[in-house]
Amino acid sequence: MNVLLPLLNQWTFWAILVLLASVVFLAVKVSSLSGRLKKEERKWSVLLEGVDGENVEHLLYQHLSSREETSAELDEIRHRLTILEGKMKTAKRFLGIVKYDAFDEVGGEQSFALALYDDEGNGALLTTQVGRTDTRIFGKRLTAGKPDRNPTMEEQQALDDAARGRARPRVQ
Repeated sequence: MNVLLPLLNQWTFWAILVLLASVVFLAVKVSSLSGRLKKEERKWSVLLEGVDGENVEHLLYQHLSSREETSAELDEIRHRLTILEGKMKTAKRFLGIVKYDAFDEVGGEQSFALALYDDEGNGALLTTQVGRTDTRIFGKRLTAGKPDRNPTMEEQQALDDAARGRARPRVQ
C-alpha cells in the first residue's frame, strides 16, 4: 500500500481525468439506452393497446385458431363452388324466343318458338302453333346445339337469339 500511495499522488490528475471521462461516456451511453428503451416501450404499448391486459401469447393462439377455422370454411366453400360450377354446365340457361303468327287467320303473335339449352348446347326446341280451333305443340331435342330434325325458320331464329345471349353480359 505504501508503494501505491506515491504513485497515486503522482498520477492523481490523470486518474481523475480518466475517471471523469469514463463517467461522461457512461452517462451518454445510459442516456442513449434510455431513449432506445422508451422507443421500444412506445412500440409495445401500440402493439398491446386495447388488449385489456390479456396475454399476447393467448391472443396469438386465438388468432391462429380463428385462421384455421376460416381456412376450413374457405375449403368447404371452394368444394361447394366446384360442385355448383359442374351443375351450371348442364343448367338450361340460354334462351331464345320468337313470337309469330302461324296462320293468316289468327293474329296477335300467339304462336312461338322457344330454344332452351345449356353450355354444351344440349336442350330442347319447343314450338306452339295457335290456330282458330286448335293449338299444336312440337318438341325437338337439341344435342350440341343441333336439333334432331330440321328447324323451322322461327326455331332457327330462336336458336340464333339464344346463341347471341351466351355472349351477352349479365344484367344486374
